[in-house]
Amino acid sequence: MNDNTRLALILLCGCAVVLVQMLPWLPWREIRPDLVLSVVILLGITAPLCRGAGLCWALGFLLERLSGIPPGTGQLFYLFFFLLIRLLQRFFQFQTVASAFALLCVGQVLKYGYFSFLFFVVYEYASLSEHFLMTWLFETLATLVVGPLLYAGLQRLTAETKDHLLAQYVIYHGRRLQ
Repeated sequence: MNDNTRLALILLCGCAVVLVQMLPWLPWREIRPDLVLSVVILLGITAPLCRGAGLCWALGFLLERLSGIPPGTGQLFYLFFFLLIRLLQRFFQFQTVASAFALLCVGQVLKYGYFSFLFFVVYEYASLSEHFLMTWLFETLATLVVGPLLYAGLQRLTAETKDHLLAQYVIYHGRRLQ
């Protein structure tokens, strides 16, 4: 599977994930796991910089249009988190589902800080602080349960051959594995 086909498949799965996340008749009503975060993590680990950033932006745009959050907030957060993963790849290797779980934890904490700042400082919704914290805690638990499963499924669906992965490693890091 070439790179464009794999990215198109990830985009298609990401759109499906956004739609599933927004369905009103699923078991979660107010508590919705952030399934897009798992797709952003996969893009951050496997996608080229420009195409991955564009896909993260598009998924954030679609999510905010369907969920009703203020314009630009979802796009900015997912794009920032994608770029953070790309920066962290210079120091760490994210090859396992356990590393994706750690990134999900970091993403949820950053998301809480980002949206807390927006809602309580920028938009001045101070009366919602307890409800916001409880919603975030339940959303985080749901994300940490469902997210690694989704990541593993997407990773398996879009898997590359070992030769292709080795070639990408050599191009990205500039050295061969021993």
